[in-house]
Amino acid sequence: MNKITLFPRFILSIILPLYCIGFITHAFAHSAGIKLPQTRVIFNSKDKGALATIQNQGDNVYLVKASVLNEVNTSSKAVPFAVTPPLFRLEPHNQQTVRIVRQGNGSLPADRESVFYLSFLAIPSTTETSNTDNRVAIGLQTVIKLFYRPERLAMSSEKAATELTFQQQGELLIVSNPTPYYLTLGSVSVAGKTLPFGEAGQMIAPFSQATYPHSGHATAATWTVINDYGGISAPNQATISKQKVTP
Repeated sequence: MNKITLFPRFILSIILPLYCIGFITHAFAHSAGIKLPQTRVIFNSKDKGALATIQNQGDNVYLVKASVLNEVNTSSKAVPFAVTPPLFRLEPHNQQTVRIVRQGNGSLPADRESVFYLSFLAIPSTTETSNTDNRVAIGLQTVIKLFYRPERLAMSSEKAATELTFQQQGELLIVSNPTPYYLTLGSVSVAGKTLPFGEAGQMIAPFSQATYPHSGHATAATWTVINDYGGISAPNQATISKQKVTP
């Protein structure tokens, strides 16, 4: 009779220290039954912690490792956050809520948001037919953004979403974020044409800018941003100023 062995010792000894033998993100994790009901977590500095939930909508059992990363593909650099519980068993058709708390004495900027990444690595149970079988577990990794938000920023996040400015320089559109918030674009359109985000990506850091390819002579840009709840804001519009190209 076959028996279900949850996370054999050799899998734990290899996968967890190395983060995973293999990982598959987002879409595959969802199809395997692992899902996060939120797309981001806002950690307000006045609070003692923030919560996030992971759901198992499938029929498998998972061992889940939860952690906060500085970047999506690394966990080597220390982060000023801890997740409780950091390791737990997630039963079929069940869910687990974790708590993110500050740790250490490191300071974060008080005049702008900081961004980190909340990672859930779900390692499935395996069916063992022999004690000598070699097996490979595929870690299903789901990562969402964690924004640390200081108190008393210069404006609300809703106001910040309307404050982007646009300049055209040659065949480039320069989008500037003069606010203390990370703004994640939902879309940017010029003259009715939606611009691709490309390598610049959707997220613009506080007090910085991103550059997108654009040719033509449009006078206005329309954009949306992703709000604190993962939804799309109402469209905003601004005039595109022309920046002289230096020969």
